[in-house]
Amino acid sequence: MTNKDKQDREFKIPMEVTPETIRDFEIDPKNVTWTRIGNKPVKVVWVPCTETEYYEFMRPLWREDKNAQNREPMESLEKMAEDLSFEPGTSGSMEDDVTAEMLLEELIRYLDGVNPGYGGIFRMLYEGYESADIQKEYDLKKSTANYQIRRIRELAAKYISE
Repeated sequence: MTNKDKQDREFKIPMEVTPETIRDFEIDPKNVTWTRIGNKPVKVVWVPCTETEYYEFMRPLWREDKNAQNREPMESLEKMAEDLSFEPGTSGSMEDDVTAEMLLEELIRYLDGVNPGYGGIFRMLYEGYESADIQKEYDLKKSTANYQIRRIRELAAKYISE
């Protein structure tokens, strides 16, 4: 993006409105739209602003959303396996155990093919390690580790369901 493109960008802040606000300030209902502020859907009017004002207004909202995401409990691998009707730790016959181990190794190879390291992280998750252990082992920031774990779980779920 060139400096010219940056200068031509319009910045708008969503201002939440209620039916009373619309009536009292004589806001044209055609200018009112639905959007999300944080996790809450609200009616808004878009107010033009400068780039500085936009970032000063939005950064706290973005920070609040990110903090809310970080507070959400991570879904366990066991829960994911239950949802997918896949039981990796089921003790049955020796053939079943060998098949499960082969499938696990195949999944780990697939994940490493997508991104080197994903297979190792998945193995740690499979063995019951926590996010903090993965952070230390791979020298990752908390947000990076959580993102990679979420991504690996999505890829694994997709792979298993195919």
